Amino acid sequence: MRNNVIVGCARAGLVALASLGVLAVPGAPASAAPSPQVAMVRTTSAAALTPAQCAAIQQQIDALNAREEALQEMLSEASPAQKAALIKMILKFEAQIGALQAQLAAGCPG
Repeated sequence: MRNNVIVGCARAGLVALASLGVLAVPGAPASAAPSPQVAMVRTTSAAALTPAQCAAIQQQIDALNAREEALQEMLSEASPAQKAALIKMILKFEAQIGALQAQLAAGCPG
């Protein structure tokens, strides 16, 4: 019974990640899973960003952190083949988060 619960949870987690677009499902059309890329707010100078731009950047950071956290939870029970893909996605999200945090620090007060 316990193994069924773990497998059920892992499958539910995979389905949730696939629906978020952070996990490609084999056999699914490429258009079915949105790209995990998050558009960064573009700035042309080191000028301060507007409060709305700062809020948008923070929302992107929060969304990426949530996706990364979900991947981290899945990592502990993933197969070796799944772990490589999960780690690659986690590293990609961490890089995106770092870039957004730098943008936030450079252009937002406080």
